[in-house]
Amino acid sequence: MIRGLSIAITILLLADHPEAANNDPVLAREKLSPDSSVTLTAKGLSFKAKRKETKDGWSISISGKSTNGPFAFSHRFRGVADYPDDVVIVELDPKNSSPEIMFRAYTGGAHCCSLPVFASEDEAGIWKISPYPMIDGDLLPFLEDIDGDGAGEIITIDQTFLYAFDSYAGSYSPMRVEQLRNGRFKDITRSKTGRTRLKAQLDEMEVDADNNPDLWRSNGYLSAWVALKSLLGEGKSAWKKMLLLYDRNSDFGTYECADKTLKAFDCPSEKLVMIPFPDALEAHLKTMRYWDKGIKKPD
Repeated sequence: MIRGLSIAITILLLADHPEAANNDPVLAREKLSPDSSVTLTAKGLSFKAKRKETKDGWSISISGKSTNGPFAFSHRFRGVADYPDDVVIVELDPKNSSPEIMFRAYTGGAHCCSLPVFASEDEAGIWKISPYPMIDGDLLPFLEDIDGDGAGEIITIDQTFLYAFDSYAGSYSPMRVEQLRNGRFKDITRSKTGRTRLKAQLDEMEVDADNNPDLWRSNGYLSAWVALKSLLGEGKSAWKKMLLLYDRNSDFGTYECADKTLKAFDCPSEKLVMIPFPDALEAHLKTMRYWDKGIKKPD
């Protein structure tokens, strides 16, 4: 179930699968508190991480030694809370000689927001810092070696579904699967490796809905369900089922202005008109590249 507290529930879902525990790419983990330091060692990589508070957040300095020799780098977080946070050694990129380092900060506040950062060493022994896009929730991305190749994948969610068709608590989101290669994130959600996790999420969502039939009437649920089915080549049947079940009385969704010369955020409230859910969902699926061309809409 990927709804509401999305990242936390994503991790709970994945943790329910026995293979996830067997394919954990994390090699070492320590909690780093404000104005303190920790030392981590694994697979030829050893370093000290030191945290220092700043006026508008905190900074982390990392220095140590890899198989390529000594290294040092630092990163500064602005506008974040002063909570303790994990520093992790994790194997993500099989093409370099050292495992990767992950750390993150949390902004605090309702529903917000994690700022993960990955650091990886290139063939020349130079470390690249790769900030990951801000993630809803207060947990790290889930890391799992899905395909058993010795390098983990980064699993989060597509956050564009949050609040799009239902409240935060009622929103569901498809998983997003990525790899880190040479300091860059590569989306592999639609690959064979990614589809393995998409199918697991779909199965879990359908069991959840079978146990809670009201979910089949939830536009927040149906939006993510149709998106997942579309990615798996089953969009045609999912679209037909959605048209029969969606909540036609929901007042949560996408609005447009009756005055076509104005955008929704410039529109007087009395002229705002909600776009029918199927039309709004179609636009979203096409924009975010979920649309299954096999879907044939009724005339």
